[in-house]
Amino acid sequence: MISISTEKVQMQVARTGPDCPLYFLTPVWGADYIDLFVDVVIPSQLAPGNLPAIKSGRGSRYLIFTTREDAEVLRAAAAFRRLSEILPVDVVLIDRSSKAPHDIMSDCYRQGIAAAEAAGAAVVFLTPDLIHADGNFAAIQRWLQEGYDAVFTTGIRTEKRGVVRAVNSAFVGPDGAIVVQPRELVRIGLDNLHPNGRASFFTEGDEDLIPANLYWRAGSAGFVARCFHLHPIVVRPQCPNVVFQGTVDDDYVAVAVPDPSNDYVVKDSDEFMMIELSDAKRTIPTQWKKGSVAHVAEWAEQFANARHRRLFSVPIRIHTEVDNESALTAAEEEAARVAEAVQQMLGRPTLELLMSGDSSFYRRVVRRGLDANILLERSNSELAGELPWQLRAKANLSGFFRRSEYQLIKGLYWTYGAVSLIFSAALRKVEGTLYGTARKPRYFSLRRQAYRQINREVAAAIGTIEGGGQTGGERFDQIAHDLSDLSVAFSQNGARIVNGIDEEPVAEGSLPLLVVDRNLPNSEKLPAFFAAVAGALAKNGRLVVVAQNKGYWAESGSSCVSAERISSELENAGFNVICQRLMGDRETVLSAHLAYAIAQWNDQMRRRLKFFPLFFLLQSGIVLPLKIIFKPVVDMAIWCWCRFDSSRAEGQYFASVTVAANAPREQNNSRKSRLGKTHWN
Repeated sequence: MISISTEKVQMQVARTGPDCPLYFLTPVWGADYIDLFVDVVIPSQLAPGNLPAIKSGRGSRYLIFTTREDAEVLRAAAAFRRLSEILPVDVVLIDRSSKAPHDIMSDCYRQGIAAAEAAGAAVVFLTPDLIHADGNFAAIQRWLQEGYDAVFTTGIRTEKRGVVRAVNSAFVGPDGAIVVQPRELVRIGLDNLHPNGRASFFTEGDEDLIPANLYWRAGSAGFVARCFHLHPIVVRPQCPNVVFQGTVDDDYVAVAVPDPSNDYVVKDSDEFMMIELSDAKRTIPTQWKKGSVAHVAEWAEQFANARHRRLFSVPIRIHTEVDNESALTAAEEEAARVAEAVQQMLGRPTLELLMSGDSSFYRRVVRRGLDANILLERSNSELAGELPWQLRAKANLSGFFRRSEYQLIKGLYWTYGAVSLIFSAALRKVEGTLYGTARKPRYFSLRRQAYRQINREVAAAIGTIEGGGQTGGERFDQIAHDLSDLSVAFSQNGARIVNGIDEEPVAEGSLPLLVVDRNLPNSEKLPAFFAAVAGALAKNGRLVVVAQNKGYWAESGSSCVSAERISSELENAGFNVICQRLMGDRETVLSAHLAYAIAQWNDQMRRRLKFFPLFFLLQSGIVLPLKIIFKPVVDMAIWCWCRFDSSRAEGQYFASVTVAANAPREQNNSRKSRLGKTHWN
């Protein structure tokens, strides 16, 4: 047990030299994390180029923060005993009964930082779910010797189960250490990407975007990253004894290492590589959309401080090979274009944001307050008098944020924002009551007619399947619900159908019938998608595909695929197309375009009304009454106009239903039927 002193020590850590000790800090608790820590994480740290490369004579130590019950399990593990033979290990007991996990982790790091500063050591921030490549810790020691005070790196978030299988099957040495080289670890990570890892790709995939770390695929070589939130793997404080309220990667580095000129960003995975292991169910849904520079800039206005934005300017290569230089260079160029566009948006004047009504104005105000707190934390340090005069001047400005006038303005602003959100929710409730939702529209909505048509056509299509006639009388959404626990996982090696509960692959040839309800992947993934479906379906099994054509469900983010493209891709995947029905004609398509245009305009208005009373009045007093009165009139006008227009333009359908058999195409005599007119009854 280590005794941690709360006494503040006046000292400045030596910046260079081979004798700088390292304090490795790992908070860990809970059975799942303890097992992962002793079975995989510690063994990866026992690779020759990691902990064995650290000389214990320099005063280095390994601190583990855990609960009393978990400490007993930890001490009994063979990996812990091996770790204790290499470095002195201290188990620090914690109480986790009254705080959130991130707050507990920050408290553990605060204790470890105090102990490290008392010993004149640099701090290595570890977590119990990171696998390190061989050579990582030796690189940390080398960078400190070169004079860097903070080293930032990124990793890949992966699915725990697949990674553990991969490393245990091929990389465990005779002494129990996991020895995996950086490029091998990259390949394992790419083959087992977590959904949140896929969400970091700027344009690739259908998930929401996580803007903290952005990726661009570089063919089979890997990807290029631009990251706001990099992990500070090692920090040697320029200003010891600092106070920080948040996390180590947020305000601690900004306060303890105010001069960024001694930062080092790992630019290539060959230098340093780690991957994070997470359960597949632990996902983070966001409101940010793929490919949107505006959304990245909006996120960064609030969640990226000046240090984060400096880190974002550095391109990082994560790769398995070097002979695909052209792909990596092309990805770097695309990343540079996006990064430049984001920086330009972040550089917009505050007055411009205020006048435009952009929500970025609100986010910038919040960010300014957070930055002021960082300056305040820095000014409260006992070494504040030794800071450069520019930083002292900025710290003095933070006093404004403590004045009663500012607190009054901030309180009014937050109250105004809360009222705005309540008002927006009330408007959405009124609109939902009047028109229903996308999935359950009201009776007088053309969208309801469209759904009735889909239900009839899918039931009729499934009725053509041998043994499937008993489902013909059910509603389509009830049929699809039984298959909602399946999903598709994409990787470099293609795609596979997996169980949505435990992410286990579906057995080959085990599904007699599969219904895909409009949630098709984007265009370039269709071949891999249908190939995966063909593998999961039984011989002569049936696939029913419902695909939208004219953006009728564009609000939900579904992709539009024509019936012709569906047929072509199915035939290329070895399916025999049995039946295809096209639904909707001109009135449905016109209504879809109108509904989508109104939805887009209304979304823009809703975003603006959070900030200006004028939009409150405009939305509640003018726009909403007009929508209530005018929309049914427009719907009826379109319906009547199309009734008297007998011409039918080719391609004017809003959705298609395709039935295909998973069988060799001996003779292509599949029958396709088209409904030339939608029946409204």
